[in-house]
Amino acid sequence: MTVTLNFLGSPPLTVCWRLKPECLPLEEGECQPVSVTSTAYNLTHTFRDPGDYCFSIRAENVISKTHQYHRIQVWPS
Repeated sequence: MTVTLNFLGSPPLTVCWRLKPECLPLEEGECQPVSVTSTAYNLTHTFRDPGDYCFSIRAENVISKTHQYHRIQVWPS
């Protein structure tokens, strides 16, 4: 999976993402924050097993914070 995240907020942003079994907010320490200095960020992930996943992301700057969730279904090859 390759995803381009586009942000409407002003950089610099702190972005944190993780694949989880359920769509719940990311807790502190669940993922490593990455500093993003533009309004787009590319990430790539290889799924090793089929199943249902939730792509959880948190992005924030000095003004605001957002959480987004997207269900992903991976089928056997």
